[in-house]
Amino acid sequence: MSAPINKRRSTLTQMRLVSIAGLTVSLFTLGLIALMRIGVYSLGQTVKEQITFSVDIPEPMATQTQITALEDKLAKLPGVMNLSYINADSAASVVAHQIGQTREEMLGLLGYNPFSPMFQFQVHASSLAPDSLQRLEAQVAELGLSTKLSYQGDLIESVEYNRQRLEWIFWALLAIQLIFTFIQLNNTTRLGIYADRLKIRTLSLVGASSWFIRRPIVGRSLLDGLVSAILAIAVLGIFVVGLEHWFDLPIAQSLDLKLLVLAAVGLSLVSMLSCSITALRASRKYIRMDGNKIHLI
Repeated sequence: MSAPINKRRSTLTQMRLVSIAGLTVSLFTLGLIALMRIGVYSLGQTVKEQITFSVDIPEPMATQTQITALEDKLAKLPGVMNLSYINADSAASVVAHQIGQTREEMLGLLGYNPFSPMFQFQVHASSLAPDSLQRLEAQVAELGLSTKLSYQGDLIESVEYNRQRLEWIFWALLAIQLIFTFIQLNNTTRLGIYADRLKIRTLSLVGASSWFIRRPIVGRSLLDGLVSAILAIAVLGIFVVGLEHWFDLPIAQSLDLKLLVLAAVGLSLVSMLSCSITALRASRKYIRMDGNKIHLI
């Protein structure tokens, strides 16, 4: 008697392990798409924050005391970071280097230094929206500096346009993979409950309530979903570390930590909710099924 029971338990365990493995693969694919989506977003934010803004300092305000005061005020403006002061000679040296000449050669040809001292800075990606830049320009103008910031507007527009296009592609891929993942979760969960259909039928015949029968099934499905999500997240972590090692790329450092945490939580919730919903639906089917049909499926 014990041999058939042990054999049945072994079969159920194997089916459960196969189910968890299948869920893990589906969740890994879903997580990989989410990871690429986060990577594109993080890369776009990084590129935006590398864009340099500059504002010229009028000659009457170019004394050291005034420059120090202006630098303190500029640094306190919302979104401003990595603020630096560049004097006229340094600006000439930078431009001369870009055109392949020394500063003395360039100034000798021009006969004078056409450059003014300036401040250069970057802006947080969250402050790069057109309305935010307009407010920043107004605040800079209130300090008596140039009313127009010098920056690569075309680059900002290009980065934002490409980021939005890629985001739409990844959202579509996420939606499609989410559907396939739900189908996989539904099939594997139903397969596990199918093995318990006779037990479910027996409990329903002896008068057990619907929730009494479903509770252990849903609890097991929730646990399987959580285990599958943890395994998928672990495999994703190993995958990222492997890519970093093989290609010598700082992938993990370039990803937004908050988004990674949200993605991990979201992946776990999708897995657990889908497993519990399919478990409820499948168990309901066998609880209500005619006793003559339960042996035919």
